[in-house]
Amino acid sequence: MSAAGPVPPIGDADLAAYTDGRLLPERAAAVEAWLALPENAGERARMERWRRQDSALRAAFDPILSEPVPPRLEAVLGTTAPRRGRRLRWLVPATIAAAIGIAVGLGGGRVLWSPQPALARELADVGMSAHAVYSREVRHAVEVGVDDEAHLVSWLSNRLDTPIEPPDLSARGLTLLGGRLVPDEGRPAAQLMYEDANGQRYSLLIARTDEPATTAMAYAWVPDICAFYWVEGTVGYVFAGPENRSHVEELSRAVLEQLG
Repeated sequence: MSAAGPVPPIGDADLAAYTDGRLLPERAAAVEAWLALPENAGERARMERWRRQDSALRAAFDPILSEPVPPRLEAVLGTTAPRRGRRLRWLVPATIAAAIGIAVGLGGGRVLWSPQPALARELADVGMSAHAVYSREVRHAVEVGVDDEAHLVSWLSNRLDTPIEPPDLSARGLTLLGGRLVPDEGRPAAQLMYEDANGQRYSLLIARTDEPATTAMAYAWVPDICAFYWVEGTVGYVFAGPENRSHVEELSRAVLEQLG
């Protein structure tokens, strides 16, 4: 321990900021040392993929910066020509950031997305937003408790028009508390809430999608919350919990196995 105190652990927020060149020199040096460790070879490979994606997208979009603003956009931008040019220079990097899967999310925090179709990423946003709201509730975390599980299953299945069977995660130390309906752009989605022995909450969001798709499990993160999300046919799933990627991934795979 130095006089300045212990070095905070390296997390996904550090890796994303390091890739973007936004870390202070001391913190960047700590990240570089952490990445150099043999056990972090997988993280180094992940960051190299981010860099390649960023380079490819910038090569595709950077030429747009020198193009004039199309007349049809002038009314939308509503500025004088010199200011429109500056505005466009803000819009293009923002478009690139969205394309590589980085967006602004809950509470102004940074959302780190794994590449997935837009419909799956939007569903992940709904799931993490609902988790952030209801996992903090003491008395009203659920609408229907597990003591009336038969009604809970029937109610949610009818509202979503798809069979819903809460995964049993007791072998992983989680107890089902119950569930509720949550809004998904005006449509009903189901949220099942779980709790571990330490009182930490985990939730599974289940929602219908507009079009059939099948995706691999992918990762999303905001400060204090992380999630894994996927789509099977016309149903999407988001399993969210406290920021602990490996543990939430383990639980998500247990959910996926039971749903499959």
